[in-house]
Amino acid sequence: MRQAVLTADIIDSQQITNMQDLFSSLSFIIQDISKWLGLKINYETYRGDSFQIEMESPEKACLVAVIIRAGLRSKRGSKLKNTSVLSLHKLWDARFSIAIGEGHFSEKSLVESNGSVHILSGTKFDLLKKKHTTLLLSSEDTALNDQLEVLTKLMETIILKWSNLSAEAIYYMLLHKTTQQELANILDVTQPAIHKRLSTANLDAISMSLNYIDELIAE
Repeated sequence: MRQAVLTADIIDSQQITNMQDLFSSLSFIIQDISKWLGLKINYETYRGDSFQIEMESPEKACLVAVIIRAGLRSKRGSKLKNTSVLSLHKLWDARFSIAIGEGHFSEKSLVESNGSVHILSGTKFDLLKKKHTTLLLSSEDTALNDQLEVLTKLMETIILKWSNLSAEAIYYMLLHKTTQQELANILDVTQPAIHKRLSTANLDAISMSLNYIDELIAE
């Protein structure tokens, strides 16, 4: 069975005063993703600021990582509410090493699993800091990896510029597929304000990249 394993840690976790609130938010986001995308997801935290995800439908793995990052940057499910734009260095975020390959869902501890796809995800995770990147998508197909690295680098550049308000809008659009007017009603702002947030966040480029990744992995 093809699956995806996502190994991740919280960026600049030493500067975060309430990690419990952050991981509560992360659990909320993952449950939201599982519910709305209909995906089977295993999830474990370890080492204080790290976590690992195991999921079916590997073509959706990068989408899941992007939604998680949007959710964290907007602090979805936490006690903190978005009322104004925050400084970028105050936003929560995570770096991801995503591996695609053959494997089976872990019966016991996910972080202790040693399947080939788990090993690939963990090995590539160690390269994130060396490559100065926060998003890496790998498979056993080196030609495919070259294409994936270009796409993830593009998305990373965009994601790191998301404000908390733009990230919140992206979260709803990618996960809940709302219209701009529906989202404006939910967030109690005007439709032009939502349009500006999504435009600033380059939703079109993110969506096109995710759709292309989906096609590449599904082939």
